[in-house]
Amino acid sequence: MNIKVQTKLAEVLYHNLSKVKAMYKKILDIDIIEDNDEMAYLNNAVNIRHDIVHRNGRKNNDGKKEDFHDISLDMIKDIILHVNKLVESVEEQIKISYSYLS
Repeated sequence: MNIKVQTKLAEVLYHNLSKVKAMYKKILDIDIIEDNDEMAYLNNAVNIRHDIVHRNGRKNNDGKKEDFHDISLDMIKDIILHVNKLVESVEEQIKISYSYLS
């Protein structure tokens, strides 16, 4: 792979779903997230993950330090289902779009 391409891909923050969506569309002609509600759901999950990793689980609520995210096992299972659906959709579109290569 071209060093410039590798460098650019390494610079992408894959948790910025809007940028990743645009990149997949422009480069691969693949719609990774077509539904606005699904995009909002996944963006919210990414934001919660950010708070867990960088704020020890605290919400970013104007300095209220005791306001933690309440994460349940059902929420985690639901996020896994949504992410699996996203991955399966991308894989299927790649298979269809690039089937002529095999």
